[in-house]
Amino acid sequence: MRIMFLLLLIMTFNSCGGAGGGTTTGNPIQINMQFASYNNTLAKTLFKALIPSAHADLSNLKMCFKRMRFKVADTSFGNDVELQLGELSINQEGTDLGMVEIYEGTYKRIEFDLEKDCDGTSKPSVTISTQYGTFYTYDSITIRFDGSFSASSGDLTLFVQTIVDQIKNYQASDGQIKTLLEGVSGTY
Repeated sequence: MRIMFLLLLIMTFNSCGGAGGGTTTGNPIQINMQFASYNNTLAKTLFKALIPSAHADLSNLKMCFKRMRFKVADTSFGNDVELQLGELSINQEGTDLGMVEIYEGTYKRIEFDLEKDCDGTSKPSVTISTQYGTFYTYDSITIRFDGSFSASSGDLTLFVQTIVDQIKNYQASDGQIKTLLEGVSGTY
């Protein structure tokens, strides 16, 4: 499950252009970054028809990003990249994050820091809506993936299916959105 998410860092490369921000020194490249689409419902099988699933269908997911950080493996080609994204609705069809500048090279970690009030407003760090209701947390949450991936010019697609799958396991009675999301952390 964790490997699939940090296939979050599987990258799809196509040509790109335009202007953007994110880093200020060295020789950054411009890439179009997005969260990939995700499957919202579980596949129907005879087994699942006989035994109801404990998973919820996700209708809305908002994450308040204090920052998304790309940690460089070697600072000789550039600095860490930090993007302040604010609150984002993570759409089932995919979420465009726009053009950003990132250094071409190898990265050793990606971190998502989610916090309340990330964009200067009083919003929760995470809001989840399912057929069972709307749930939220104001906890600070860090989702971290260690490993090694290379970035080069083109599009960067971050896959979120594992995060969505974890959220579908959320039970309102346990109140542990933070534990669920930080449990996605791992290696890629």
